[in-house]
Amino acid sequence: MLKPLRLFCIAVIALAVARSHAQITAPEARIRFNLENVFFPQACEALVGNTDLNLLAELHLVHEPFATVRIQNKPVGDALLVVAALFQREVIPAGRTMVMRSPRWAYRRVLDRQTVEQGSMRWSPEGRLEVKVQKLPAGMMRLDVHAYGVSVSRLVQELTKQTGWGVQVEKHLQNLRVFARWRGASPSEILEALTVLLNGAQEVVIRRSEEAKRQEEEQIAQMQDRRPPHEKGTETLLPELLKLLTPEELAQYERGERVEISTKRIPTELFPQVMEYAAGYLHWLRSLISSEEAKPPADLLTEANEFFLVLPYPPYNRTIGIRAYDRSFNGFWSF
Repeated sequence: MLKPLRLFCIAVIALAVARSHAQITAPEARIRFNLENVFFPQACEALVGNTDLNLLAELHLVHEPFATVRIQNKPVGDALLVVAALFQREVIPAGRTMVMRSPRWAYRRVLDRQTVEQGSMRWSPEGRLEVKVQKLPAGMMRLDVHAYGVSVSRLVQELTKQTGWGVQVEKHLQNLRVFARWRGASPSEILEALTVLLNGAQEVVIRRSEEAKRQEEEQIAQMQDRRPPHEKGTETLLPELLKLLTPEELAQYERGERVEISTKRIPTELFPQVMEYAAGYLHWLRSLISSEEAKPPADLLTEANEFFLVLPYPPYNRTIGIRAYDRSFNGFWSF
């Protein structure tokens, strides 16, 4: 069973899905080649040649003709249609990928499978497969893929290995052979093309890998160390302040209502901790504000005869707030 290496697990399941065949937009690039008595994958190889064409094509074992292909300075899109006609394929655009399959794909697959089971014909050994991955920021990636006569099972296993996307394909589709070439494709583009080829649907299960979990835990630990002083201070100061509440105030606090405590009610032994908390909060707040006019005065707490500690009242506030009177403008600062 395939094991996802990263966040994604996608199962491609064969379901009957009606798809409209969009018109092919031919790239400006033009190609030429002459091939005598070649089979379909050889023609596909010549098509992709030195172009940027992304192509996914299904190969067949039975009734697969060979043909002479002559392309004389044609746009890539026109050449694609010529090859499709010679080898009895339809062309279906899937994003930036052109998908080629038989119009009678379901019948052809059954015929191939029965022929192999009866032993009258067998597939040749699997061909070459190359997958190169370019890692991009934020976990994104781009892939270059070249598959020649490769089973769908082998292709998706290599994609899983290289990208971490866990891809599972319905059992009776795993032995289908394909030709594929992508340049600079995202994993989602490749999976979209495979889904179109297989006439399937995608089921997406997003999971975090062990590596992703570890990264998140490290980030949380780092942020815990970088928390503002008032967040850390609330954890130690709040239990002491709750002891000072009257029964009525405690009931208000438990209902999530706003409760204030004047510094005049703070016991002598707790007062240094309160001042350290309030001064640290004020200093942190002033450091965030660039305009001097918008900052609370540096001596706000020492100039006031008293200030008030506002107990947390989730979800509006989860830390102990400060409300202090400023004589210079005859009003209160609250933070």
